[in-house]
Amino acid sequence: MPRSSAKRRFAFLCNTKVLAHILVAYRERKIHLMSQIVPTVAPTQTLTPERVRLLLTIPTLAGSLDLTMITAFIAQVIFDLQISTVQGANIIVVYLIAYTLGLFIGGRLSDFLGRRSAFGIAMLCYALGSGLILAAPLLGSEYALILIGRAITGLGAGAVPAIAISTMCDLFPNPLRSIGIIGAVDVIGVLLGGLYGALVVQVLPWRSLFVFSLLMALGTLLAVFRALPNVRRTAEGFDWLGALILAGALISFNLGVVRLERFAEQSEVLGEIVGYFSAALVGSALFIVVERLQRRAPLLELAVFRKAGVVLCLLISALTSFSLFLMLVGLPLLANVNAVGSLGIGVLLPPLRDETLQSAALTAGGLLLLYSGALALFTALGARLQEQLGTPRTIMLGLGVALIGFVGLGLSVRGEIGLWVAMFSLLAGAGIGTLFSPIMAVPLAATESYGMMASFLLGVRMAAGSIVIASVGTLSELRIRFLVRSMEAGHLPIELPPEVTFKSFVLASQQMISELALIAAAIVLIAFLPTLGLWEIRSEERS
Repeated sequence: MPRSSAKRRFAFLCNTKVLAHILVAYRERKIHLMSQIVPTVAPTQTLTPERVRLLLTIPTLAGSLDLTMITAFIAQVIFDLQISTVQGANIIVVYLIAYTLGLFIGGRLSDFLGRRSAFGIAMLCYALGSGLILAAPLLGSEYALILIGRAITGLGAGAVPAIAISTMCDLFPNPLRSIGIIGAVDVIGVLLGGLYGALVVQVLPWRSLFVFSLLMALGTLLAVFRALPNVRRTAEGFDWLGALILAGALISFNLGVVRLERFAEQSEVLGEIVGYFSAALVGSALFIVVERLQRRAPLLELAVFRKAGVVLCLLISALTSFSLFLMLVGLPLLANVNAVGSLGIGVLLPPLRDETLQSAALTAGGLLLLYSGALALFTALGARLQEQLGTPRTIMLGLGVALIGFVGLGLSVRGEIGLWVAMFSLLAGAGIGTLFSPIMAVPLAATESYGMMASFLLGVRMAAGSIVIASVGTLSELRIRFLVRSMEAGHLPIELPPEVTFKSFVLASQQMISELALIAAAIVLIAFLPTLGLWEIRSEERS
């Protein structure tokens, strides 16, 4: 046989084997549109996805619970510290600002330092902040030390979710389920933090919560350094200038969010709201300019957003976050309004009112558990569906289920809280949960800097949630006032009996909650448009 013919046959056989390996990989891993995340460390028998995910999920949940748990007992904190209501609000705000900053920079810091080192620093911050809060009564200047402790704790807690997601991407070949679950747990903690805080302070002093936080941080720190390798660094440096500018923009943004919550009662803060949000926009624009000029190791690699599907998935994530958090506000409000509405004029009797509100708190907690439980369960199922159906189909399915849930809630909230409200709450949570893995996997697969992208994804979701929680409270109050005036317009100027005014308030509140659910449905409907864009990209890749 001629030598050239033998070479051609050998090359053909090699190419055939390569093609065969690709087909086998396709069948085994179900590789689909833009969802390939390449691990950088070979997993071992002891380093399994389940063990690592559990190890990383615990501090993620603790940090997000800490974000809202203090709202359940802030009145007791204000009384114990003998501080004003504004100072009490500052204890909540300083954690929110630090947590958001940690979300945006923690992942990129882990690209620079390595995952284990960055995670260790985050847990040290969490432990140091919790310890400082516990030691504050002994050191004097208790309020100031609590503020500093909350800031340090928030910075460490916010960094954890992005580091956890990027660690899973580095260690395992198919991390879709894990990154979805970690992302969902970060949201679930925010949903259930108030319930968690309220339950614990029924049997223990509020400072005991920070004992739990300290012990969790120290235990996780030891476990991480024993179990995890220090995964490679993908960034040559850290963009301190970009981080400083971003910190200024985030502080302005969160201060604007806080002022927005007070707008219904204090309309004079409108100027402050405009000023803070304008400063945040200017800071964001300056940040983008600096990142465009930063060549070595930018905090945010802008070139990533030119890759197929990344911007579309970020848009879907932002839109669905708005819907998710709308019902975070709506479901507890529904439970309280229906409970108070059942009292009628008996709401004027303090013992009866207090007992009813306690019962309403349990109902609200049950609805949130159902909503968040479906979110967590279907996050794991969504990752598996993505492996079977592909990214666009899974997103379409999740959006469809969420749309049914939100529309159903909008049509069923005006009566008693029963089976229909529970079922539609479950469907809404299940639909949003199904989306978590696919919309995070696409941007993560577009870059090797997993930490940077994870931080941006979680930060955008957190920003959307902050805007919704702040604005819905204000706008809902204004909307209820308008509806009550509309309902009673025919009776004026005659003074109405209390029972009539009260009934108008309940009906107006139920209508407003119904409108919130239908707005969430409309936002989900809009999210179908970028999903169609993903479908077109998939069709182009096939052709």
